[in-house]
Amino acid sequence: MSKITESLTKLFDKHRIIFWYDDGGALREEFEFLTLDNVEKRLIANNEFSLKVQIHRAPSDQRFLIYAPNPQPDDAHNWLLDLNLSGYLYSADRASMLIDELGIDPIHKELIQTYEKFFNAESRRSKLIPLIGKESDASALKTAMLAVVCGCEPRLESIILKVLSWVSEENDKKIAEISGYGLDSFFFDEMRRIYRYESAEPSFKDFAYALILAHFYNTLSPAKAGLNVDAVYFVKHQWIDSQRHRESFILLSRQVEEMLGIKETLESYSLSQLGECDTFESIDKRIIIELRNGILSSLLDADTLIETIRKREKSVWFEEYRHLYKALEYSALLLQRIKSSSLKIGGLKEGFERYASLWYETDTLYRKALYHSAMAEHIDVLKSLMSQVENAYLGSYLIPLGDAWQEHVNTMEEWKIPGLISQRQFYEHYVAPQTTNDRKVYVIISDALRYECAKELEKRLLEKNRYQCSTEAMVGVLPSYTQLGIASLLPHNELGLLGSDDTISVDGKSSAGVANRNKILEASPASATYLKWDEFIGMGRDEGREFVKGFQVFYIYHDRIDAIGDDAKTESHVFEAVEKAYDEIEKIITQVTNLNGTNIIITADHGFLYQNNVVEETDLCQIDRNGSTITKYNRRFVLGQNLNTHACVKKFSFEQLGLSGTGEALIPKSVNKLRLQGAGNRFVHGGASLQEIVVPVVLFSKKRKDDVENVDVDIVKSFSRISSNQITLTLWQKTPAGDKMLPRTLYAGFYAGDELVSNEEQLVFGSTDEDSRNREVKVKFHFVQTISQYNNQTISLRLSELEPGTSRRRVYKQEQFSINISFVSEFDDF
Repeated sequence: MSKITESLTKLFDKHRIIFWYDDGGALREEFEFLTLDNVEKRLIANNEFSLKVQIHRAPSDQRFLIYAPNPQPDDAHNWLLDLNLSGYLYSADRASMLIDELGIDPIHKELIQTYEKFFNAESRRSKLIPLIGKESDASALKTAMLAVVCGCEPRLESIILKVLSWVSEENDKKIAEISGYGLDSFFFDEMRRIYRYESAEPSFKDFAYALILAHFYNTLSPAKAGLNVDAVYFVKHQWIDSQRHRESFILLSRQVEEMLGIKETLESYSLSQLGECDTFESIDKRIIIELRNGILSSLLDADTLIETIRKREKSVWFEEYRHLYKALEYSALLLQRIKSSSLKIGGLKEGFERYASLWYETDTLYRKALYHSAMAEHIDVLKSLMSQVENAYLGSYLIPLGDAWQEHVNTMEEWKIPGLISQRQFYEHYVAPQTTNDRKVYVIISDALRYECAKELEKRLLEKNRYQCSTEAMVGVLPSYTQLGIASLLPHNELGLLGSDDTISVDGKSSAGVANRNKILEASPASATYLKWDEFIGMGRDEGREFVKGFQVFYIYHDRIDAIGDDAKTESHVFEAVEKAYDEIEKIITQVTNLNGTNIIITADHGFLYQNNVVEETDLCQIDRNGSTITKYNRRFVLGQNLNTHACVKKFSFEQLGLSGTGEALIPKSVNKLRLQGAGNRFVHGGASLQEIVVPVVLFSKKRKDDVENVDVDIVKSFSRISSNQITLTLWQKTPAGDKMLPRTLYAGFYAGDELVSNEEQLVFGSTDEDSRNREVKVKFHFVQTISQYNNQTISLRLSELEPGTSRRRVYKQEQFSINISFVSEFDDF
C-alpha cells in the first residue's frame, strides 16, 4: 500500500468528501491508478455543476475523492466552495501528509517545511503526536518539538531545566541537536519574551550564566540583574528548590564563580547585604569567615550570629556547611554563657542543684561546638575559634567550677550530700515503687551517659508523639567508675571490694559480668534480669514477648560512650559517640514499646570529664607509690591500702565512701588527673567533679493518646485587594514552640486555581519567644508578569505543608484576595 493510499484510507474513516488539488498535476497518474474501497473517484474538468448534483443526489454514506490537476480556485470563482468547506482538503506533498499524520491544522504547513529535518524521523514524530492536537498553535508545536528533543514534558520550564542540565554536564551533543533542528531561534525568542534575555550572540551557556547572575544581582544590585524578576523567580523556585535539578545549578554556579572572579566582587558587599543571597558558594564561605572573626573579636553577639545563620538555612549551600555553621552557633552561645556565668557555690547541695538546673548547659554547648567542628570538612577554618573555645571552657568554666566545688568536697567526712538521692538508693527509690501490681520496669543503663547528655536525650524524646519523660539527678557513687556504678544500681544492702582487684561485691557476691549480675538479681524482691542492649533489640516480636513474660524488672546495659571514650585511640570521637548513643537508646525504647512496655528508666553508671587538648604528662599529678598496696590506679582515682596522700588529691576511707572493707581511695581534686603511662587523658571519669557524679535518671513513659502538635500559624490579613505586583504580608505564629509544641514548616504562595502566580517561600515557624510580636514573620511576594489577566478575579494565598513521610503537599490554610492591577510596572524590576 502506497503512502497516499494509506493516508487517504485513514482520512475516509473520518470524512465523506475529500478534495485533492494537485497543482501542476504531478500526481494525476497516481490518482488514476488509485483504488479505494467504497470510494467514488471524480476528476474536475469544467464539470463542477454536474459533480455537485451527483454528490447531492448520492446516498449519504457514499464517499467521494475529487481530484483536480490544478490549485484550489479562489473563493469567488470556486463553484464547489460549499463542498470544500464541508469536506476535507487533501494534499499529497510531504508537508501535507505530515500534517495529516500529526493531526494538526493545515495552516502549519510552512512550519513543517521549515523544520523538515526534525520531522524526518518517525521516532520523533511518534513522540510528538501525544503532545499536540488540532488546536495547537505554532508556539505550542515548537514547544512540544523541544520537549521531544529534551525528553521532558512540553513546558518551557521543563525544557529550560533540561537544557541547563546539559550545559552543566557540557553535553554539547544534545545541545547541538536543538540547534541542528533549528529550534534554538525559537528557544531564545521565548527567553527574550519571558525573561528579557538579550544577547548579540545568544547561546545556551550564555543564557545559563545570565540566569545565575540575575539571581545574584537581584538581591544585591537589582539594576545589574539583566533579566527580569520572573527569571529570578525561576532560578529560585524552579531550579534551586528542585531536588532533581539543583545539582546542575551547583555545577554552573561554581563555573560562573570561577570564570567571573566572584570572590573579588563579594568584597564590595557587607555581611548584612550578603545575608540572604545564596547564588554562589563563596558567599557562604565569606559569611562563615565573617561570623568566625566576629566571635573572635567579640564584636558580634550571639543573637545576631544566630539570626544570620537562620537566614542561611535556606541557602542551597547550607547542608555542605551545616557543621561549620552549627559549630559557630554553639561556640558563640558557649562564650556568651561563660562570660555571663557566676560559679559561686554556697554549699554541696546548692552546687549540685545549680549544676543540675543550669550549669550543665555549658557542658552541652561545649560538646556540641566540638562535635560539629569535628564533623566539618573545612575544620581548619575554625582552628583559631576552637582554640578560644577550649581556653574559655577550661580557664573560665571547667577549672573554676571544679575548684569551687572542691572547696566543699574537701570538708566532707563521708561521701553523702544530705537532702539528695544517692545512686545507691536507685532501686528502692525509683524501681521498687513501680513493681507493684505486676508492672514491668525497664532500666536502661547507658555507660557514661552524663547528666547533660541525658537532658538533651530528654528533649529529643519529648518531641516524639506520646512520649513523656522528665529527668532527675542523683549523687553518683565514688569512685565514679563502671563496676561500682552498675553495682550501686542493682538491689543491694552492702557494696564492697572483693580480693586484691577492683571487683565490686554486692552483698558478698561478685558483680563482674552479666552472669554474676543475674545471680545477684535472683535474690531481688521482684523477678529481674540483666542483659546487653544488642541482645535485647535483636529479639523478634514473638521471641521478645515470650522472654519478657518471665520478669518484672529488666536491666538493659548499653555501652557506646564509655567504649569509645575509654580507648586512647578513639577518645577524641566521644562526642560523636554521644550522638550515636541517642539513636541506639531510641531503638531500645522502640523495642520495649513493641513488647508492650511503657515504664522505662534511663540512667548511667557515671558521667565523665572531657577536654579536647591533650594534657602533657609533666602537668599531671604524680602519686608516690612507695609503701602502698594499690589494687586500682586510674587517671581519676586510686584504690588500695596505706596510700600516700598528696596536695592534689583527697583521701577517703572505704567506710567514708559507704563501702565495706578497710581500703582507701585517692580522688584527684577539682579536675586534676593522675600521671599514668599510655592511657588517654582527654576523656576521664572516676573523680568527684559535678560532671562525673551528677547522675541522670530519665523517667520515661508512653501515653496511649497523641500529645504532640505543631504550632498554629495565622495569616494576618490587613487588606483584601491587591493593586501592586509586589506586596508584603505578615504570618503570625500563635504560640511559642516547646517540648510538645513542635515547629511547623510551611510553603506560602499565591495561587489562581492550581497555578502558582507568585514566588513561593518555605518558612519554618519554631520561635520559642513568649512575646507574640516577636513571632511575626513578614513575607514579600512578587507576582508573575501575567497576573493582570486575573483582574477582577480572586486568587488565594495558600499555606501548604508536606504530608508526614511523603513529598505530597496538603493545604494548611488559605485566604482569598481580589486582583486589580492595571498593568505590571516595568519599574518594579529595578
